[in-house]
Amino acid sequence: MEVTKGLITLSSLIVLVQLANNLFNPILQITQLLADHYSSEPIIEKINYLKSKSSNTASGIQLPKTDLLKNLVINLNKNICFSNGLRISLDKNYNFTLADKILVVGPSGSGKTTLLKSLCGKYGIYSKDICVTNKQENSNLSSLCMYVTSDNAIFPGTILENITLNNDVNIYKLKEIINTLGLKAMVKYSCKCKSINLLSSGEKQRIVIARALLLSNKYFLFDEITSAVDRGYTEKIRKLFFSLDGGFIEVAHKIGNNEKKKYDKVIVLRGKE
Repeated sequence: MEVTKGLITLSSLIVLVQLANNLFNPILQITQLLADHYSSEPIIEKINYLKSKSSNTASGIQLPKTDLLKNLVINLNKNICFSNGLRISLDKNYNFTLADKILVVGPSGSGKTTLLKSLCGKYGIYSKDICVTNKQENSNLSSLCMYVTSDNAIFPGTILENITLNNDVNIYKLKEIINTLGLKAMVKYSCKCKSINLLSSGEKQRIVIARALLLSNKYFLFDEITSAVDRGYTEKIRKLFFSLDGGFIEVAHKIGNNEKKKYDKVIVLRGKE
């Protein structure tokens, strides 16, 4: 080696290694960022396409006024058979409107997610045991609903980009949401202090909720959306849900009896048949 031959000192070798790292590490990081960028482009393009196809405004399809929401009635039979062959059992027949705040509870695997997806009408799951009636106008329920789950995508980029998806948004509404959800510091320092890939499950869920509330005025179907969020933020998130002009449906496991009383109705699933 050159060091052993006396042609270069050990300290000089260490300096050269550090300089090489300073040169090549940024190149490797840029390569990774470019790969992330190009891999996310098709997803972003599809989102923009779906938004342009299904949205009448930049913030999504506007829900009808509250008095019209009360006239759109959803009827659920006690025993529901879905198109995918799954059967679920409720404790009784239910009916509710899009103006109601609804909680869905039941044991794991009882079909809560399947029920929400069928109501959303966008996952190829349907049932004749779920009937939608409207006294005043013909409304497509699937066009009014937005299914929100903790599995919703988190993209390479900053936290703010993940929330806004680079849309022009109401800055006051944005500030209110990120402050309530405890995302202000994360939004401000996301490029410096934490990679999007290092976010915890609870942080990702809060970002998904912020995105949904900011970009859509639809009827929300929340599926275990606070399962990884601590109790303090869960209470703040539910306050946001109850402040919505229209109703919503929330599937939740960890919820006390006092919290259940705040909902207009609690739908109880007994399990699969």
